Amino acid sequence: TFPVFDIPNWAIKLVIALVLLGFPIALILAWAFDLTPEGIQRAADAGTGRTSPRTRWIVVVAIAAVAATALGVWQWQSPPHDTPIADPSIPQPPPLSEMKSVAVLPFVNMSGDPANEYFSDGITDGIVNAIAHVPHLRVAARTSSFAYKGKNEDIAAIAKNLRVTNVLEGSVQQVGDRIRVNAQLHDASSGLHLWSDSFDGDAKDLFAVQDKVAQAIARALELTFEGRTNPTVRSGTENLASQDAYLKALDATGNKRDVPKALAFIEEAIALDPKFAAAYALKAKLLSNMAFLFTTNPSPAYDQYVARGEIAAKRAVELDPTLADGYFALGEIARRRGDQATAIENFTRATKLKPADPLAWQGLGLTAPDLATSLTHLRHAKELGMTDVYLDRQIATVLDAMGPVEEAHGMLLELHRAHPEFIPAYVDLGRYEIWLRGRPDRALQFFVEAYRKAPAFVDANVPITAYPALVFLVSGHLEEAELWLARASATAPDSPAVAALQLLLATARNDRAEVSKLVSDLPSRPGITGVQQGFAGDAGILSGNFEAAVNIFRELIDSSGAKDDPKKPTMRLRRRQLKLGYSLLKLGKTAEAAGVLQDIHVSVAAEPRFSMGGGVYYYETSSGIFYTDAELHAARGEKEKSLEALKSMLTLPDDGLIPIGSLPVAIEDSPLLESLRDTGGFAEFRAEVARRRAIIKRRVEAMREQLGLAGE
Repeated sequence: TFPVFDIPNWAIKLVIALVLLGFPIALILAWAFDLTPEGIQRAADAGTGRTSPRTRWIVVVAIAAVAATALGVWQWQSPPHDTPIADPSIPQPPPLSEMKSVAVLPFVNMSGDPANEYFSDGITDGIVNAIAHVPHLRVAARTSSFAYKGKNEDIAAIAKNLRVTNVLEGSVQQVGDRIRVNAQLHDASSGLHLWSDSFDGDAKDLFAVQDKVAQAIARALELTFEGRTNPTVRSGTENLASQDAYLKALDATGNKRDVPKALAFIEEAIALDPKFAAAYALKAKLLSNMAFLFTTNPSPAYDQYVARGEIAAKRAVELDPTLADGYFALGEIARRRGDQATAIENFTRATKLKPADPLAWQGLGLTAPDLATSLTHLRHAKELGMTDVYLDRQIATVLDAMGPVEEAHGMLLELHRAHPEFIPAYVDLGRYEIWLRGRPDRALQFFVEAYRKAPAFVDANVPITAYPALVFLVSGHLEEAELWLARASATAPDSPAVAALQLLLATARNDRAEVSKLVSDLPSRPGITGVQQGFAGDAGILSGNFEAAVNIFRELIDSSGAKDDPKKPTMRLRRRQLKLGYSLLKLGKTAEAAGVLQDIHVSVAAEPRFSMGGGVYYYETSSGIFYTDAELHAARGEKEKSLEALKSMLTLPDDGLIPIGSLPVAIEDSPLLESLRDTGGFAEFRAEVARRRAIIKRRVEAMREQLGLAGE
């Protein structure tokens, strides 16, 4: 839920709720990890060492439920299951041992005119695309191969870096309407030429020439490939001007990463040949990119791009029912719309037509019904040679959700070191410092460094300036928080994350007028609608309107898909049941409340579980379960058991956080723990939390000085 705040002044003992700003899985999968121009894309002590339990301190976190909904980075439409779900319709990647491999280096432009580079690069793209249709052949991704453009490096070294056994290189020459493609295939292990040939043809037969190259390579590697197209259909074009515009669109998106310019070229290509199927497929992918890169979801602009993309993708497969890229585009558009079943269906068709297409396997990973399948498909995309920073980020996010948090963190550290320009890695590493290390000061360093590199950066509707605001809210530095929030609001005025932090700031200041204004405004903000009921329910509890809270939480529980599986209710459902039971108690309906509360069962796994992603998975971590257990026992009047659960949080064998409570207040101020107020054990708990909170503040102040933020 996304609560409404109406509580007493607790700013002087601030332990503000952390809003989980988008690490995804709702991940979260917007674990966004999203399609960019050529696919799904978008130094300090990293805190890898553990500290002893006595020196750990805890960050209080609130409102993580909304994070998976409003601020997730990887948006699966429903939380994936932890265990695989057998589904024979979803393809399984073949073992790498059964696949041969090849990398296609950028073909040399023999025209002598650098302005024609787009043409030779386009030929290379087409050959990579054609070879990707060959069964049992793994093709290094374009981004990997094009890193060697213009470089005279040893074939064996290139093959080793790209993890392939064969390398194709060649040249392209165009004279008038005729083209000549020279190609040589090398066995990287022996250094021998396996095959070389020249292919001549009309420029209008470019797709046919590319297929001939692919067929020759398949024969040289003792594989079977009859070509991509049905003789009765035509993916390409015989219109030279249309072909030229198409190649320029590929250049704009693949080399220059200029999506709007690429879209203009592809519109030109289609206008010149309205039956150019491949152009429609590319147009659909570009429109999907435009929706992600230049709009927020939901918004009219987003919906418009997606609708236009669907029209283009459908036209592509209508013109050529065997066009793998058309089905990929349909899958991507369905994913944008949240239609997981249709996305999986189309991504599956794409992988069957084009087995070595990493984008299609990545699409299956992003729409998988469970985490294990997601990890399998995402890793296969990487095995196919995809060297995409967002793919690595997605794999790390899935690992985090599955449990191997340190492995996920290691991937992010490696990604950050290899690509210091990749801003999302700063965000993820900062989140790790907050969620698992209890070090918002180290997080602040990551966030500020990211801001200084890209002050206008926005990821999944969350501006980079929101993250320093979060740190200063957590540490009780409200003036600094307000400054960074003003910047965040200027960058992304409709961001749900910014609205959430503004609400937290107003609450910390006990500014009831501002709280009331924000609460009334929030439901109309894009991305908030899915949690409006939760807002009102929590508001009911905090304002004492328990009748309203009961009605709201009943409706939420009744509409919860998790209730359909009573054997495995989610922690989110348990929390809603807990707040319903508490509200019934406050209304004096003790018998009904007892029935609700007794039906809630919370069990802590023998092995602690942690997550730097938070969101829906945060409820399933050890910290989240302990705190839910404490609130549940307190509501039942079982004080000793409640205190024992709170004590357990302080001795977790990791730098975990005190998790979110059921309401957005400092954990010790949660109304659900009111029965503990007069106990000595709770006083000790409050004292320990206060001690750790003071450490937070001092450390953040020191980092603020180190970063020189006083005048910024």
